[in-house]
Amino acid sequence: MSSEKTESQEGAELIGLASRILNEVLDAHATKDYSKIVSLLSESAKQGLPENAFYEVVEKQLQSLGRATETIYLGSLKKDGGTLTVWKVRYAQSGQEILWQLLLTDRANAQVAGLFFS
Repeated sequence: MSSEKTESQEGAELIGLASRILNEVLDAHATKDYSKIVSLLSESAKQGLPENAFYEVVEKQLQSLGRATETIYLGSLKKDGGTLTVWKVRYAQSGQEILWQLLLTDRANAQVAGLFFS
């Protein structure tokens, strides 16, 4: 039996890892925890998210939605510098759905290199 992982095993591992990281990102937003969000980011992503910008986004765009109640994996794309995962996220207070994109660096020491929502 080969010790190499199959593509489906690697895909399942990626989804699990990305899901755990996304849930931490969503929790950091819900609890307004800047130190938690930056602990998940790559060095270049940290530079692109100053503390005041984080709080502004939370207060103006995410706070009224409430906590995330459901995350649904939609797919992934291989990109330079990592893998982009795409998620549909539902929220408690508003019933709205938001599309989240999470760009992860390599899986050996996965960090968030990019984070987008719309």
